Amino acid sequence: MVININMILLQQVVTDTANTPVTNWTAIGVIIAAGVLIVTIVLAVIGRAFKLNAKVTRVETKVDGLTDTVSTLGANLENFKLNVINLIASGSPSYLTKEGVEIAKNTGVAKLVEDHYKEILSVVRDTEPANAYRAQEALLSAVRNLQYDDECRNVLETAAYESGYPISTIYTIGGYYIRDRVINELGFSKDDIDKHDPEQKEKKPK
Repeated sequence: MVININMILLQQVVTDTANTPVTNWTAIGVIIAAGVLIVTIVLAVIGRAFKLNAKVTRVETKVDGLTDTVSTLGANLENFKLNVINLIASGSPSYLTKEGVEIAKNTGVAKLVEDHYKEILSVVRDTEPANAYRAQEALLSAVRNLQYDDECRNVLETAAYESGYPISTIYTIGGYYIRDRVINELGFSKDDIDKHDPEQKEKKPK
């Protein structure tokens, strides 16, 4: 549209120039100026088109990157579930399998949580859990937070390396290893854990 308007203006300039008693050089100068104006406008339009295309490309790249990230997270979560299934048996409540107990003992994770038992119990107690399920969740969180201590993190990373399981699985094993003891000391019963577990409540028929 812009180009068409400028072509009309150019034609008008040429017509006016032909009907006006000016020198040939003046007419040529006017025509050249009009031509430069049109070329400038065309280049500006092309430039904007390229910029818009570049922005669209960057947006598409970011979306693709986000998709890849979400896919990776989903894969990691699925792997975590598969690992835990082998080490934690389903029950009411769930508990460490024989393999899970062996990994805890052989990799030093059992000793780690035993050495820090009083500290872990204190952290869980400070959360003032209302029931056995919340106490269990607070316990798993407390064990996971041991990673922020350099010495503990070395033990956890070594255990993950030696066992072949991700460190997130090692946290869970450590928490379950002392769970029943912690639950009892807080005055709860491990048999009540599933009663307050939201996921277990959703599974019950209404």
